[in-house]
Amino acid sequence: MPYRESYYETWEYQSNIMDKAGFVRDWIVRYVDEDIFNPDKVTDEEAARYLGIDLSMIEGYNPDKQEQGVEEKSEETVAITEQVLSIKRWTEEKAKAVSGIIKDRKEYFATIQTSLDTPNIEYFARNKETGEVVTNREDYNGTNSLEILEDFKSREHYVKGNGDSALLYENGRVQVDYYGGLESRYYNYYYGEGVDYTDQYEVYVALRDELVPGDSFYTNKLQIDRALAIKEKVYVGLVIGIAIAIIAGLLWLSVVGQGEKKGKIYLNVFDKLPFEVQTMLYIPALFIVFIGSAFALDRVLSKEWLPYGGSPFEIGVIVFNFMLVIAVSLTVLFISSIVKHIKNGSWKQYILIVRLGHWLIMNMTEGTLPFVVIGVILIYLVLSGIGILTFLMGFGIMSLLAFMGLVCLNIGVALISIKLVVDYMQIAKGIKKVAVGDLKAKVELKYTLPAMKETANALNHIGDGLESAVTDALRSERFKTELITNVSHDLKTPLTSIISYIDLLKEEPIDNSTAREYIGILDERSNRLKQLVEDLVEASKAATGNVKAELMPTRIDQLVIQSVGEYTDRLEERHLNIVFNKVEEVMVPIDGRHMCRVIENLLSNVCKYAMPYTRVYIDVYNLQNKACVVIKNISKEQLAIEAEELLERFVRGESSRTTEGSGLGLAIARSLVEVQGGKLGLEVDGDLFKVVIEFPH
Repeated sequence: MPYRESYYETWEYQSNIMDKAGFVRDWIVRYVDEDIFNPDKVTDEEAARYLGIDLSMIEGYNPDKQEQGVEEKSEETVAITEQVLSIKRWTEEKAKAVSGIIKDRKEYFATIQTSLDTPNIEYFARNKETGEVVTNREDYNGTNSLEILEDFKSREHYVKGNGDSALLYENGRVQVDYYGGLESRYYNYYYGEGVDYTDQYEVYVALRDELVPGDSFYTNKLQIDRALAIKEKVYVGLVIGIAIAIIAGLLWLSVVGQGEKKGKIYLNVFDKLPFEVQTMLYIPALFIVFIGSAFALDRVLSKEWLPYGGSPFEIGVIVFNFMLVIAVSLTVLFISSIVKHIKNGSWKQYILIVRLGHWLIMNMTEGTLPFVVIGVILIYLVLSGIGILTFLMGFGIMSLLAFMGLVCLNIGVALISIKLVVDYMQIAKGIKKVAVGDLKAKVELKYTLPAMKETANALNHIGDGLESAVTDALRSERFKTELITNVSHDLKTPLTSIISYIDLLKEEPIDNSTAREYIGILDERSNRLKQLVEDLVEASKAATGNVKAELMPTRIDQLVIQSVGEYTDRLEERHLNIVFNKVEEVMVPIDGRHMCRVIENLLSNVCKYAMPYTRVYIDVYNLQNKACVVIKNISKEQLAIEAEELLERFVRGESSRTTEGSGLGLAIARSLVEVQGGKLGLEVDGDLFKVVIEFPH
């Protein structure tokens, strides 16, 4: 069905009428002059152009005696004129060229006359300068040119042109072109050589008011008018036919493959073939049917002696319908197999590539490198195969289908890749949340690879597990702290009584030296136990954050020197020499009471674990944005332990445990430093033990 409202809006009419107008233009511009067929009027330039020869390559040729305007040598000319032509050779070649030119002109003029010898074309062309006219209007008498031109302009449809281009007119206005533009300018009006003075030519071409049989204008207009007359009925019939086809198709789909209503789906031999194998059988079979039918139709219609029993058109319809029945039967067989597997729920086993993809994905998700490589290679082989198939098919419906399949496949791969990237980003975001302490962060993924879903589930369980572990650790730490606090508190009361009674015993006049010795040991051990209990309480407070710091600007260098001075006697007893290597004036916001306890704990460690008769180096200096206190000594025992472990509670550097330490001194010192906003670190290098305390300004 034509989608244009009339024959004059169709491309067939526009292109056909323009071809006729082009022939009229050629006639009035060049062939109205009979000298064009005179061999003596053919110029040297025309002959040289016809032969592809440059006149400058002719020996003895004098261009001054010829008309100017010889073209420059082209690559084609150089190829022909590898050697300079003599005047004699040029004369012979020119004669051949003139003969060929005149022959071509006569043949083309015969083509013009034959093309314009059609019953439904009227044309009128004139040279306004010379008055020459070319027309097939019988009413032209040599003086009524203006009347004839006005008659053309009064037509509903006509072509008006000059020596270069032409326009289609409809009811006196430029006709909208075939593609819906503002106007239709046909610059292919004339395909040959142009002219300098285009406006001196007028060309008018139009169809007669009443078309008669005898040319394509009549045939095409008749067919389109007939189609337009039944257009609405055809569309109504088309809608009804589509509705019937849909209803029939739905009814067929509801029962295909079933022996009874809602019964078992029966699969025949063809249905058991994989989808890809069916496709490879169906498409070539369809192709063979169409090509074979067309070949048979051509062979039958070409033999006039065959008793058809009807016209060739009727035979063509019979062959076409036979071909259509076979094609539809093959299509129904192919589609029914697809429907059966969908209704049976076996489409995953039916499609081979789905089975292969499922197997491949299951193996790829295990993370084994060979299957990942195989998967990538197969994907690229499929894409490459479709691309090669599209290239080999060339243009046509099959090529278009293959190309569309390739585009859809690439879109699918792109969408899957984007989905995987998005899923990966969600998992990465969840990991970051868990890393910063949000243990309740969850990642929910839908319609993704099994490996991605398993990773998301594992991440969710990691959060739950970490939350449970942290809760257990906090509970254990709280119980431990409460136990230490309670035990320490419970020990204080009886310990105080024990110490009091020991003090009373020490004042009694006891002459027994052994008893005196025992009382001394009890006094030493009870005081040590008291110190341990106090350390436990202090460590418990520091661990639970119950220690408060009152920060005030303090000269930390003076505080260190004062604390060392108070410990001088004990250090001398251990034969340790204090060396202040570098002491600078530094003012930092600290709690003096806590800082004294820190220095006291560190010096106590030095007394317990430093090698006698060695030096202890103490430095206090000011860096760009922090103050540092450094205490270094040589250990008397080999330190077979990591520095970080020494900062744990109840850890001692001496494995034999023969010294009087509790293993809490360094832990308490670090906690007190951190309460004041500082940092305490240890470094162990062989027997060198180094403590570094840093406070920001």
